[in-house]
Amino acid sequence: MRRPDVIVIGGGVIGLSVALQLSEGGAKVTVLDRGEMGHGCSFGNAGLIPPSFCEPYATPAALLDGLQGLFVPDHPFRLRVRADRSWLRWILRFVGACRWPIAQASTRLLSELCAESLAMCAKWAERPDSFWLRRDGWLHVYRTKDGLEAGLRQADRLRLAGVQPVRLETQEARHLEPNVTPHICGAIYFPEDAHLDPFVFTRVLARWATEAGARLESGVEVTGLRVHGDRVAALRTQRGEYSADHYVVCAGAWSARVLRRAAGWIPIEPGRGNSLTFDDAPVVPRLPLLFAEQHVVATPMDTRLRMTTGLELGGFPPSPSDRFLKVIRRAASEGLPSSSAWGGRDAWAGLRPMTPDGLPIIGPLRRLPNLHLASGHGTLGVVLAAVTGKVVAEMVQRGAVPGAIEPLLPSRFGE
Repeated sequence: MRRPDVIVIGGGVIGLSVALQLSEGGAKVTVLDRGEMGHGCSFGNAGLIPPSFCEPYATPAALLDGLQGLFVPDHPFRLRVRADRSWLRWILRFVGACRWPIAQASTRLLSELCAESLAMCAKWAERPDSFWLRRDGWLHVYRTKDGLEAGLRQADRLRLAGVQPVRLETQEARHLEPNVTPHICGAIYFPEDAHLDPFVFTRVLARWATEAGARLESGVEVTGLRVHGDRVAALRTQRGEYSADHYVVCAGAWSARVLRRAAGWIPIEPGRGNSLTFDDAPVVPRLPLLFAEQHVVATPMDTRLRMTTGLELGGFPPSPSDRFLKVIRRAASEGLPSSSAWGGRDAWAGLRPMTPDGLPIIGPLRRLPNLHLASGHGTLGVVLAAVTGKVVAEMVQRGAVPGAIEPLLPSRFGE
């Protein structure tokens, strides 16, 4: 078997996008995943590709949310405090990043990347035997005046980054989406946003990557790196060593664990998100909804409705949170008609890879230049998958870092 040019660690939506675009560029690629391809955080998320969702979670408002989450039982944002140095460093960097000038610069960058990624996905969706992509927009609905005012303030900030939100009165919102309850104060519509089924999307990327020549191996856990000088010589796994010319770590919330002994501190913490998928739901909205006060997203997926919420930072809790699932059910009962009789068959939790500044980490490590990182996308994994794959393929195959992504390099954290 020919030695691969590139080994990609992680078979989620980011890793498979990287593998596809490297393979289509002529590289010999192997993808290793500790579980099954596409069954990690790519599996049960909201499936949104919204250029409007470009404000990083590291903002003064998010910092306040984090503090409230320590004391409010049903708050959608929760910190699991740990007494270790890595967690303390992450929190201190997060607090330092929660300033509006920093957040505004990050918003502009993420807006550009999200728009480019959506354009790439739209072209992919035109391929034969592709995935479905709906470009119906995203409707944020508000039950309280305070909630609506907060949403309008955020909309004003997003306009500075080129996003074009539209304020709607209650009747206008219900005309656009008749399934919205009349008990709302108003809504904000983001017409450029799109959505898809994230698992179908990931499976299609896996198929295309395989057809382009990539080799996909499931059940292979990377336990360490063998380093020679300033280069990674091989990966250590329970199946033996794997070697290549270049390595790309796309292992999501586990990326820091993969790199911890060879690359120093990589500030990626797991952030648990939860979803509940209603099969054959009697009421499925035409377009995605955000029930803003509860921070619950409802995404239509054919006859299914997926509802997601919650961000619990710190640690690797393995299962869905009953507390957050109750929040989802309550949001459904308050926001959609007749939902109290629905049965939620599929409860799920995924671990998002969270960085302290809310930006992904993309690019080579200074101390190990043949090792690239493409992780830390937080809640934007599906959103930024396409453009991340493009950027990483360019860096690996051309050996140059595009100027636009310099703020995303690992070196911003000293690595």
